[in-house]
Amino acid sequence: YFTKETMQEANKSLEYIPLLAHVYMDENGKPALGAHDMHIEEDKLNEGESRVIYDEIPIGVVPALADNHCTIEEYDGRNYTFVDCYLWRDYANYAEQLVEDAENVKLSMEIDFHEDSLSYDAANERYNIASYRYRGITLLNEKFGTGIVLYRA
Repeated sequence: YFTKETMQEANKSLEYIPLLAHVYMDENGKPALGAHDMHIEEDKLNEGESRVIYDEIPIGVVPALADNHCTIEEYDGRNYTFVDCYLWRDYANYAEQLVEDAENVKLSMEIDFHEDSLSYDAANERYNIASYRYRGITLLNEKFGTGIVLYRA
């Protein structure tokens, strides 16, 4: 759970974050969106260490907030941040057509927060995050749950 004030402060970190997607071939050999996909492998640069490899790739970017229409609006009883984002034509590969062909695309935010800003609200059975910053916005496969939905202008 994020308060509206927490969201307003975090929105300052939206500037220039990447729009991310992992496109994989489904069981029918057709391109499909993944999620926050990653894997761990042996680090090729540091002997004896492992490295998290993100399968998502940047396919766009959130522009400068001075040139953006970043707002917080209530929708279905929840507050959402709405922000303009560019999807890079051609460089997004299959993700470009998957977005264009879909009526709506689910999104998930990637955030950083410090452990001391996290608390559990037992009465409402939720975690409260008092401070965070955005790292990226990930396109999701329709089978995944989400708190964010892509709306086209």
